[in-house]
Amino acid sequence: MEAVNARGEAFGEAQFGKFIATHQDLPAEQFAERLLDKVLGWPEDGSARAQADDITVVVIDIGNMLEHTH
Repeated sequence: MEAVNARGEAFGEAQFGKFIATHQDLPAEQFAERLLDKVLGWPEDGSARAQADDITVVVIDIGNMLEHTH
């Protein structure tokens, strides 16, 4: 992830890991929507860096897959 906020902080692996830990119980669609909101909101107001690239979000819900393998 390459989103950078006004302080020059990247929304990288650490932020993504925190996001996953906090939102892992959401249904896949809600998870994707909240992740997109978080990434798009990462460049704080006043940041000179607007979203300059396309964004692709792929969420795979393995919860149901695990239930069917037991």
